[in-house]
Amino acid sequence: MSPEQSKALHDRFPALFPEKVWFYCGDGWYGVLEKLFSDIVEHAEAAGISPAVVSVQGKYGSLRVGTSEEDRHIRLLLHDAEDASEKTCEICGAPGTLLDDGVWIKTRCRWHVRR
Repeated sequence: MSPEQSKALHDRFPALFPEKVWFYCGDGWYGVLEKLFSDIVEHAEAAGISPAVVSVQGKYGSLRVGTSEEDRHIRLLLHDAEDASEKTCEICGAPGTLLDDGVWIKTRCRWHVRR
């Protein structure tokens, strides 16, 4: 993810980032991450917990986010974000599908499947 987008997420959700976390994923998943982090903050405030994001990466064509503290609801949110990423182009954020080119598994839209 570009430094500008990762900084925007760090700045918008400071409670989730007590330390800097590198985002090893494409810019197209910004919207998926923004929704996930918003939902985690809302739940954490209501549940009285303080989860921190410890890792963000793309793996096997989907988004993986690790947190320092999880309850059942946060695990569900993480699973939903992973599912959403499998339907979102990791480059541009348009609707996409998982593709296996024999080397990498990626999530791409119709336009970026050719690139």
